[in-house]
Amino acid sequence: MEIIFALDIKNEKVVHGIQGKRYWYAPPKNKLFDPPIPENIVNTVIKKYGINKFYIADLNSIMKNGNNFFILDSLIQKFKFSDFYIDAGIYNQDYISDYLKKGYSKVIIGLETLKNIGILKDLYKQYGDKILFSLDLYNGIPVTSDRNLLNKQASEIIKLVKNYGAKEIIFLDINSVGAMLGHNSVYTSLVETWGSEIDIFVAGGIKSIENISEFKKLGVKGVILASLIYGNLINYDDIRGLSGSRT
Repeated sequence: MEIIFALDIKNEKVVHGIQGKRYWYAPPKNKLFDPPIPENIVNTVIKKYGINKFYIADLNSIMKNGNNFFILDSLIQKFKFSDFYIDAGIYNQDYISDYLKKGYSKVIIGLETLKNIGILKDLYKQYGDKILFSLDLYNGIPVTSDRNLLNKQASEIIKLVKNYGAKEIIFLDINSVGAMLGHNSVYTSLVETWGSEIDIFVAGGIKSIENISEFKKLGVKGVILASLIYGNLINYDDIRGLSGSRT
């Protein structure tokens, strides 16, 4: 199972995401991550927890209020042996090749900002597994900018994206981010339905090591987390034990 650290960056500082309320995100309160600059936190996560995969949310880009390109590019150069997945609110083909040339392992395409889901067919054809689709939900309901998807259920969207060529997908319930709500019946149902057909990453609401273990038993490929680490609720040995085979 893959353990991926979620790095939310706003105005060049790392912030702790809480339930999608991006204007209110604040730096993590753990002194281990002070100062909350990206380089410091990435370095700490690698050395203390042995995690080398990072989901980066450029919140300024997502909110269409500037970007953090300069500081993110420096991370790619400094930590060349780590994998960085970038979520920058991309909703068309612009910038994807640029991000990949810079060294990002994958480009996240989120349902929340995607204006036309049909472009995924061409993106998967051109970039393959370098594209990672995020099924953005709010209390289990798809969050979308595509009018054609307004009345679609999560499973309908998963089927559509799978037919376009997706081999893996993120389940992200925005209202669960940072809230540590624990068991999510929507996640469980979707994993049980689709886990044998597509690789799944789960993000948002993860409460405990036991919670992660439950997903591992269900065959989830990986989890994306931050709160467990910021709250000192998981350690290096825990992560080593959870990594490796899925079951």
